[in-house]
Amino acid sequence: ILKAGLPKKKADELDYLAEFCDGFPRIAVSFTKSYGKTGILKSADAVAQQILEGACADRDTVRALEGLSLFSQLSPDDDPYAFNDIAETLVHMKGELMYENLVIAAGQHLVGRSYGAMTAQPRPIADFLALRRLDYLRPSTLIGFLGDAAPHHRKAMLARWRYLTRSRTLSDVIHSLLRGSFVDKAIINPAIAEYLPAFAHVEPDRMATALFVVIRDMSLGDLAKIEVTEELVDTLRLLAGRKDSFRPAAQMILRLAAVADTEGSQPIVNLLRQLFQVALA
Repeated sequence: ILKAGLPKKKADELDYLAEFCDGFPRIAVSFTKSYGKTGILKSADAVAQQILEGACADRDTVRALEGLSLFSQLSPDDDPYAFNDIAETLVHMKGELMYENLVIAAGQHLVGRSYGAMTAQPRPIADFLALRRLDYLRPSTLIGFLGDAAPHHRKAMLARWRYLTRSRTLSDVIHSLLRGSFVDKAIINPAIAEYLPAFAHVEPDRMATALFVVIRDMSLGDLAKIEVTEELVDTLRLLAGRKDSFRPAAQMILRLAAVADTEGSQPIVNLLRQLFQVALA
């Protein structure tokens, strides 16, 4: 579609634009229609903005999309009051107005709808919008929302952080929590385990240090009492996959595996085996 609509453009330019369209043909059609007004812009943010203009999304619709883009998906009618709170807290608009604009955006192919759930699309555009919305939010607002949100809304927000690693607001949130309610041994409390992978995507070095100091300083007896959650294992796997955090991650994995239950297949032990297999390969 892009090649047919922009016949004079080079292959690398078309490939670059195709990444933003993310496989959505109607988004590609909208972009080719708007191209004549401004031309292809090489800045990622500029391309995303041009695609939004090609879809004829107005200011309120874009704001509603920014809010939706903070989550992997939202189901407005499953918990209307919680949705209204999301709209007012994070987007600064009434819930009904946000929903109305998301329905409009769905007609512009910027929102996917499935059995009541709404998802911002395509993902590169959703990432652009989420990063902009985060720029407008105070870290304290986000911390308060995460603390009060319904579990499924918190999970849906944290699932997006892996794509929003450039956000200064998210970095500030993590730094604040690691100095506050998640400080020291609180970081390995199973009650906050769902935060760990999201934190590691945004601030891997800070997370590696925070976890390493706690796990290093605990006795083997105390380590044996730790609940090694699926999220903690996923976080250690992520940190071990980075050159800068491999060494502390490997040491943490080794210590936790040393005190793991010998019965059954323990995920932390399996992760240790995987590291050795990679090292021996």
